[in-house]
Amino acid sequence: MVPRSPDNGPLLAHLDPGEREAIALSQQMNADYLIADDAAARSEAFQFHIRATGTLEGLAKSAHKVADVLSSLEKTSFYVAPEILKKLLAEDMRRKES
Repeated sequence: MVPRSPDNGPLLAHLDPGEREAIALSQQMNADYLIADDAAARSEAFQFHIRATGTLEGLAKSAHKVADVLSSLEKTSFYVAPEILKKLLAEDMRRKES
């Protein structure tokens, strides 16, 4: 029997290629969450013991820790212009003060 793995393409053939790749990458990276708006993709992710959430739910969960999220992003290859980071952090501070 072949172990169930996101890399076993036929097991996830009903998903779009991008969703299959996102599940495989999430597993390889031991990601905290997979963000996927497709319910079938989230369901499959759960089968691989990957916690999955939709975009809006992910945003709501992380809204209270903007600085931590931005700090984590800076440690990846994700590029954000420094002025945008500064603006987001300033807006977060204003939101917390109100």
